[in-house]
Amino acid sequence: MPRCDAERVGAERYGSPRLSAFELLGTNENVLSNVLAELFDPRGAHGQGTLFLNALLRAIGERIVHTREPVKITREFVTKHRRRIDILIETNSAFIGIENKPFAVQSENQLSDYQKDLEERAGTRKPRLIFISDSDPDTAREFVTPLRFYDWGNEESSICRLLDEVRSDIRSDQARAFVEDFGNWIKRHFGGEDNMTDELDAYTKEILKHFEIAEERKSIGAVLLAGDQIRREVIDKIGSHIWCTLLEAYPDLEGEDGELSGWIDEKHRAWKIRRPSWPENCSLAIEAGKNKAGGVFYGVRALKPETANARNSPNSVCFERDIIEGSLQDVVNGSSTNWWPWYQMAPTSSWTQDFIARLLIETDGRIETHNDVERMSADLLRLADAIEDGLVREKRRAEENGVRSG
Repeated sequence: MPRCDAERVGAERYGSPRLSAFELLGTNENVLSNVLAELFDPRGAHGQGTLFLNALLRAIGERIVHTREPVKITREFVTKHRRRIDILIETNSAFIGIENKPFAVQSENQLSDYQKDLEERAGTRKPRLIFISDSDPDTAREFVTPLRFYDWGNEESSICRLLDEVRSDIRSDQARAFVEDFGNWIKRHFGGEDNMTDELDAYTKEILKHFEIAEERKSIGAVLLAGDQIRREVIDKIGSHIWCTLLEAYPDLEGEDGELSGWIDEKHRAWKIRRPSWPENCSLAIEAGKNKAGGVFYGVRALKPETANARNSPNSVCFERDIIEGSLQDVVNGSSTNWWPWYQMAPTSSWTQDFIARLLIETDGRIETHNDVERMSADLLRLADAIEDGLVREKRRAEENGVRSG
């Protein structure tokens, strides 16, 4: 183990495999849309002209553009119904709207409204609507072109595949490093790939040496047999650490029965923590978008009233959602949906056995000291503090209004 540890430290020192601007700065829906719009813009800072845009156009079967052909890229394009399409690409022959929904759910008739607006405005150009999401389109399915961030090896078009296809054609070292970082981030967060395992090769090689010894294969088999249970134990220790961190600041916290792993091993079962004084149905929460703790995210859960989700889940509505949103407006790097006024993907979003193994090795077994766990704990405490501050301000405002009325 000391030798393996030394090799890992050396690999990190000279390779920095865990260093990523996307991980450090946080990547929400708006940030991702900004990155995509910048790449698809022939005048973007990447300096590669039409390279990325033409990769997209080829993937959806549209005519590619030439270097001097006019192209217009618009972020947050406002439709006639005052809705906003994330990205609009205008070429001489195509009028392409891109709706980027990596994490959030679709709102009512969102895609069908976008498609109608594009058709009305396209003129002689061909209207297209691209939907970037792991979810299928709820509406306008016959018109929408789905595009995943990660294709899962299905030979389908995806953002990850587009970047891989053009990587060798990028002439700028800085642009290539940026695209590689973006591609690796996508593979980690949407494909469950661990791109930071090269520094762990020493451990793998050491185990494989022991596998050649017949008497030791039984021990290796026992470890494999216990693998999923170890994964759940580590996840539960993550939950325990988060709980203790928050409990130290707020001793009256209430939580769900059962350990964290039991909740997030099933998708869309939120593990919730809250104070009794908080508005009903407002809580800090951790949830998974996929089974077996895949696509893990965390934040503040408070269902917005008068939405389609609220009509389907009336007992989960938080009628003071507007107060909660006001409390969280200064907390950076979060996205929002009808269910979540603030949420963010976990630093490593797929809690597979690979992630658990890396977490144990990188911390010498002290799970609570790992950067991913410390960051989640700090973020959830920051969110709890923001909710408390917002509720105090709201109470003070109500009292002042009462005095004036009196």
